[in-house]
Amino acid sequence: MNLAVANYLKNVLSKVKCKKIHSALEEELIDHIECIKESYIEEGMDETLAYKKAVEQMGCAAEVGKDLNKAHAYHMEWSVLALLIGIVTIGVGAFVYWNIQTTQGEIAYYFGRQVVFIGLGILGFIGAYFFDYRYLKKWSVWIYGIALLLLVYNKFFGIDVNGSRSWIRIGSLSIGVYTMVVPTLIVGYIGLIKCFAKERSKDYFVLGIVGILPIILIMDEQFRSAFLLGIIFLLIVTSHILSKDFDGNRKQFLTILYSLTGGVGIFGAFWYLQAPYRKARIDVFLSPEQDPVGMGYIPMQLKNVREQASLLGDSGFQVVSANVPDPFGDYMLTVIIGCFGWFIAAILIIMVAMMIIRMYKVAWKIQDSYGKLLCIGIVSLFTIQFFYNIGMNLGYLPLIGISLPFVSYGGTGMVMNFVLMGLFLNIYRKKDVVLLDNSVVG
Repeated sequence: MNLAVANYLKNVLSKVKCKKIHSALEEELIDHIECIKESYIEEGMDETLAYKKAVEQMGCAAEVGKDLNKAHAYHMEWSVLALLIGIVTIGVGAFVYWNIQTTQGEIAYYFGRQVVFIGLGILGFIGAYFFDYRYLKKWSVWIYGIALLLLVYNKFFGIDVNGSRSWIRIGSLSIGVYTMVVPTLIVGYIGLIKCFAKERSKDYFVLGIVGILPIILIMDEQFRSAFLLGIIFLLIVTSHILSKDFDGNRKQFLTILYSLTGGVGIFGAFWYLQAPYRKARIDVFLSPEQDPVGMGYIPMQLKNVREQASLLGDSGFQVVSANVPDPFGDYMLTVIIGCFGWFIAAILIIMVAMMIIRMYKVAWKIQDSYGKLLCIGIVSLFTIQFFYNIGMNLGYLPLIGISLPFVSYGGTGMVMNFVLMGLFLNIYRKKDVVLLDNSVVG
């Protein structure tokens, strides 16, 4: 290599902090220099002088290096992180307030465990934030396979709680199977799409079978998780078909996809309503006063809290503490309404909406197609969970046991949500670097 060129490259790259992209930037710079050099040679200049003039034309090495470093640096999405911290803080605040206002020892126990869960979640967040997410694509078959094995294991050896096998025990540790498996399947399925989905119809037929299999395994035990997974899979496949990576007939594939989805949806709705208790749940949602001491009890108590709550203050606290069973789970928003009033609850809902909107905007900025699809899958999962739980607590949707991410009490859910958020922010962090970094292939 010409000495002037070598020195120039060395000086430029010394200003670029991300060493993983040095080789790609070096190739790009050399191509530019070679093009300029050739134009000088065509004008009759000798090669040595042509290289010298080409390097001069490229500009100051230090300034070029600083510009490249700025263009290809790691970035934190501070607005999403700040909103996340605010949401978690309000949730913890409700625990703290309840612990102060009551002498029940179990509240202190739950509060202590929630702090531990958040701490573990933060560790998971940090790990996911600095992990090279592209390995997930390489490991997608294994990720998906392990998730399926967990579902099969749970089918035969899971712990039965309220008529549903949804927990497995590892030593003294209990893990919510569906809470862990649903996001794991989403990550695995996205990798399978990116690895194996071409323009051929049979590729999507196979991926459809692969996607339906876990839904069938889940549906009989926990319909809400199967429904959630099905919606996310549909959004993921739709996003892939609409992406620039898809080479097939978009209109044809989308028509087939949504025709099949409509058929499966009708069958699923018919199957769901076959169980008398599910039909009764819908009837109770429409008229909870018909069964005020049975299935309508909780909806009526949540309504009482909403009616008793003031704009600010704890006027609804006594109703929550005395009448709402297991309030720190799915009904955490109602706890916040009762403890702090509608104003704080409204702030929480606005923060959730702002975070979700910002996450969607971030997702569309990602140039790496695999990273973009992961972001869409993650934010879609959060969107459904957040807004269904909010609608459920406000009386607009039936109670089906969907928790409020980052706020509701729970170990598996809290850790998995933090891991997913860490992964999301990791993808954004590397958005200007990943396309030039060839350290992970496949």
